[in-house]
Amino acid sequence: MESITWFTPILPGKLEEWKAMEQEVKGPRRAELVRSYKRAGVAREVASLDAHAAGGFRLPVP
Repeated sequence: MESITWFTPILPGKLEEWKAMEQEVKGPRRAELVRSYKRAGVAREVASLDAHAAGGFRLPVP
């Protein structure tokens, strides 16, 4: 199975916005996200937040 790992910086002041988006796709928009992943062929995604002095990074690990 192919696996891709990448990271995306979360800009200063945007961490709360990112957290709100995460809650939205885990809750009311979960079905929409699952359909999107199926269309794209994504079997699994794991995301974590790496917070440090320079800011946060979203680390998805499919």
